[in-house]
Amino acid sequence: MAPGSCLIISVACFDDETLAKRLAAEYSAGTFVNHDPADIASFLAGLIPVGPGLTEAGTWRAWIPAPVLRRREGHVLACAARR
Repeated sequence: MAPGSCLIISVACFDDETLAKRLAAEYSAGTFVNHDPADIASFLAGLIPVGPGLTEAGTWRAWIPAPVLRRREGHVLACAARR
C-alpha cells in the first residue's frame, strides 16, 4: 500500500460453525473462509485504525467508539485503516 492510502474491508464472521459450513457450501463466488475477529484484525497489522476499528458494518461510524457486538449467529464486520 502507498503511504497515506486507506484499506477498507468488510467480512462475514460466524459464531455458529454449522451455519458457517452451510454458507460455505452454498457460496459460489469464491472460497469462503470463516475468520474470527482476531484473524481479521491481524490483516491490519502495521496500519493505523480509522474510526472505531473492526466492528459491525451496520453500526460503523468514524466519529464514535466501537459498539459492542450483539450476540447472534453471524456478523458482517468492517474496518478502515490508514498506512
